[in-house]
Amino acid sequence: MDKKSSDSLSDKITADFDEDLYTAVWMAIIARRHLMVSSPDIVRTQTEIEGIIRSTWNAQDVLTIRCDSSTTFESLCSLLINPTKEDAVRSVALVTGLEQTTEETQIQMAEMLRTEQFVLENRHFKAPHDLFTIIAVIEARNNRETELAKPLMQRLWFRQPHVPVELGGDSSLTSGSSSGFSMGRGTVLSESALLEKVLLMRKKVSSVTIVPEIRRYLYDIIVYTRLHRMVVGGVATFVIRDLEEFMRAICVVNDYEYCIPSVVKIAVRKLLPMRIQVLQKAENEPTLQWGSDIRLVQEMIMRWNADFIVEDVLNHVQPPI
Repeated sequence: MDKKSSDSLSDKITADFDEDLYTAVWMAIIARRHLMVSSPDIVRTQTEIEGIIRSTWNAQDVLTIRCDSSTTFESLCSLLINPTKEDAVRSVALVTGLEQTTEETQIQMAEMLRTEQFVLENRHFKAPHDLFTIIAVIEARNNRETELAKPLMQRLWFRQPHVPVELGGDSSLTSGSSSGFSMGRGTVLSESALLEKVLLMRKKVSSVTIVPEIRRYLYDIIVYTRLHRMVVGGVATFVIRDLEEFMRAICVVNDYEYCIPSVVKIAVRKLLPMRIQVLQKAENEPTLQWGSDIRLVQEMIMRWNADFIVEDVLNHVQPPI
């Protein structure tokens, strides 16, 4: 694949940030989608994300919101209001502790992300047209993040795990997608300059080619996942659209004009675990109809999670040669 010239947007990052986290944050902003970041240390990860955004963008419009069990949907929305623009919502918000809020609050949040508007004190607020991204930082314990309500999970584009360097993390986490991508050469951009760059990259995203063989590989992965014995309820159709959008975006980040099998695998590992429901009850496992021992089935179920299922699928579905 042809590389771009030296003015490419793939110049090396000048700040000392985790490359995968840096790429994930800017991919979400570029695509105008919402991101979930899981971390064993929310404070350190929050600080790093704030630094990532402010290293490039003079972002007075960026806000950090800390939620807890007492946070309501109304109190959360009141913080999202942009004080400098009438009836507008802030362009980027970093939200921590969302998993501690009630299920009702999370479902209301999901609806707000779907409609991109809310009513508060008889005033109607709308999300900005060009830039609107919510970054939810979720606590991970024993390598597993706390689950959010299903409607909210469906509004988050993909999951980016992050382990701060102080806790043993490094700059190339689990995705294998570190690219040296940068939104600039250490220059802090104004909102208008950033928006110009973002719109340019969005245009590039739409021009990435996904050949029929790659698309068929993706569809085979989806079909195999739907039929997996540990998956309940299959995979929703909209997941294919989300995967293809991610594949195109990561291609732009890496200066690829065509999507390749390794990009499909990255997309599947990032998105699919958030989109499948893992079998929990042994009595619902299909092989019991053919005489399987329910105790052995229950032991097997305890060993599976969404990430293991995705890896099993990728091991069975062969990429195009």
